[in-house]
Amino acid sequence: MTNAELRALRIQMNPHFIFNSLNSIQYYVLNSDSKTAYKYLTKFSSLMRRTLQNSKENFLPIKDELESLELYLELENMRLENTLDIKIHTDPEIDKERTLVPTLFMQPFVENAIIHGLLPKNGDRKIQILIEQMDQGIRCVIEDNGIGRDASRELNKKRNRSHQSTALIAIENRIKILNASANTKIKMEIIDLQVENIPTGTRVILEVA
Repeated sequence: MTNAELRALRIQMNPHFIFNSLNSIQYYVLNSDSKTAYKYLTKFSSLMRRTLQNSKENFLPIKDELESLELYLELENMRLENTLDIKIHTDPEIDKERTLVPTLFMQPFVENAIIHGLLPKNGDRKIQILIEQMDQGIRCVIEDNGIGRDASRELNKKRNRSHQSTALIAIENRIKILNASANTKIKMEIIDLQVENIPTGTRVILEVA
């Protein structure tokens, strides 16, 4: 029952991402930009295939997780006309082939950063992902320079939306189940970044030991 519940949680993907991707492909086709449409469709189908394949596993080598995440970021950056400044750094001490993380571990947080933090923002849009070695396990830090969680909530209220990310709920449930059933310890912390009480973004810290 635990494995069945974990699999159901793993295969959840934000329908907005799929809808936006298909809209982008349609846009390129209608504007006779067949080369870009083909490039986008190739990346999109590759990500879908990876997601379905990876959903069979509770944990994946961080190399595979990063490759899927990079594909997702490439698609989002294409859709947003390359307005994202993306930086990913992995500690060279980490063995990417043998170090395991939960499947689709970072992607929901990156997606939230883009949609709710960076998309409504004017000016530069930055997202940084740092993966570093700890004494026991690894730490993943996802940081954006978006509008912050409070401003995002207010924006959703004005749009008459009662938004709560199903992806975040799913990953919180996965963490509880994995901590209870697997030989691992996962921690999550979300920090609202501020300078002189002015929101400057959000930082998510994930630790797997």
